[in-house]
Amino acid sequence: MTHTQQLPWVEHCGESLTEAEGPRCKVCGFELWIPIAALRVSHVGLYDDARFPGRLIVSLNEHIEHFDDVQPELLTDFMADLQDASLVLRKMVDDVARVNMAVLGNKAPHVHAHLIPRRMDDHNYGVSPWEDAVTHRPLEAAERTEIAASLKDAFGQLSRNRQDGRDLTTVGTYGSVVAPIPTRTRWFRMPFVGR
Repeated sequence: MTHTQQLPWVEHCGESLTEAEGPRCKVCGFELWIPIAALRVSHVGLYDDARFPGRLIVSLNEHIEHFDDVQPELLTDFMADLQDASLVLRKMVDDVARVNMAVLGNKAPHVHAHLIPRRMDDHNYGVSPWEDAVTHRPLEAAERTEIAASLKDAFGQLSRNRQDGRDLTTVGTYGSVVAPIPTRTRWFRMPFVGR
């Protein structure tokens, strides 16, 4: 079976997902905490972590247990999905200076990556997110809802920009304006979508 055949999870690229629609691997049961969107060969979800608001998990659609077992062509598409998720965090989320990426696989036997937005005012900025880290705690319910909605909007915008042939690397930088979104004013810089 090739990676172009959508295996356990079938949605359209860039489509927003609700928690009820979230993907769950039919082989190992791995699932995202708070599903956000379907990408090329993976799904992205919000990891509920108040230490790093906006932390994401990008999970390969196809069940593969080890990173080194992923076929090169599929790995290329997975890395492109990781790049898109990183772009959303770095270019469209306020105050993100860096995005740390970790592919671990210690607890879940399913290829996935953690994308951790790092801000200069993080308690432990400049070192690994786990070094001298404060204790994990979940986001407040309102903040979790706000962040999830903003991320869904951002991934939708990224998908629309791709469909329209826009240069994705300019999202949030040269081709944007800072535009407040009602109820989400402090979280996202929204791209300017002009003619």
